[in-house]
Amino acid sequence: LVELLNDAFGSKRFLGLWPFLETVNTYANRFLHDPPSKQKLGVVAVDSKTRAVMGYVQMTCSGLPIYPEGVHTCEEDEMHIEQIAVAKQARGRGIGTRLLQWCEITARNRGKALLTLGVLRGNRAIGLYERFGFQEKEMGAVTDCFTVLVVCCFLGRPYGCCAEWGAIDMEKMLE
Repeated sequence: LVELLNDAFGSKRFLGLWPFLETVNTYANRFLHDPPSKQKLGVVAVDSKTRAVMGYVQMTCSGLPIYPEGVHTCEEDEMHIEQIAVAKQARGRGIGTRLLQWCEITARNRGKALLTLGVLRGNRAIGLYERFGFQEKEMGAVTDCFTVLVVCCFLGRPYGCCAEWGAIDMEKMLE
């Protein structure tokens, strides 16, 4: 799991210099300190034959901690996907779709009306999110400008110079 998360998020660099890499102990401490109700909002996809980790998702909702702290505030009727990753060797095999399906079922079972996530512009997974029914949430010019500045200052351009700047919030109504 640590390899998967470092592969997915380690390409982002704080202040353009230091990668967002964590150790097994760092991940374990973070997850083990979460309340049991939050631990139940995460799942790991494992290949049944090789036992290799193929994907991972962690959600949160109102009243539970969020990682990274302060990046989002959940409404009472909302379930937020705080991290989702699919291993390079598993991409294009439906793992991301299955993880999103699990998220939707879990949110519905908990009576939530809205499923949300944040994603950096330029991330190819945006197409998957759109096919799954997520729509970009309007941020407004000031918030959008602020988001671009924060992402560029702290992460640089993780998807290259030709990609769009900043990040977007996406949401899916659960009817």
